[in-house]
Amino acid sequence: MKKILFIIGSLRAKSFNRQLAMMAKEIIGDHAEVSELDFIDLPLINQDLEQPEPAAVARIRKAISGAGGKAATADCRAKLTELLSFIKTDVLPEQIGIAVPDEAWSTDVLTLTDEQMAQLKAQAEKILG
Repeated sequence: MKKILFIIGSLRAKSFNRQLAMMAKEIIGDHAEVSELDFIDLPLINQDLEQPEPAAVARIRKAISGAGGKAATADCRAKLTELLSFIKTDVLPEQIGIAVPDEAWSTDVLTLTDEQMAQLKAQAEKILG
């Protein structure tokens, strides 16, 4: 059975996103396992405080890792670009995405491959003109 995780960007009990998610949940019914990510106790991002991992961070990482996998986010960049273009924001026509390697979360060191570094440099050159 598919797992669907709603990540609602507002903590307000009656937010429109929450209401929409609940409508979608009703429509989905028992065709998928649906849950909502509760992140009310999640601290602001501060990697200096991630070791040892706060319980709220561990709980949310576990919830997200079991929902949808990487394929669920495959089109996020394209959808975000579409949205930003719609609201008349200048968006670079060619974008790169660099995944943070798992080991970087424990070492605090982001190591890029030669290919990633070349992509980043090319992106910077395009930005700088």
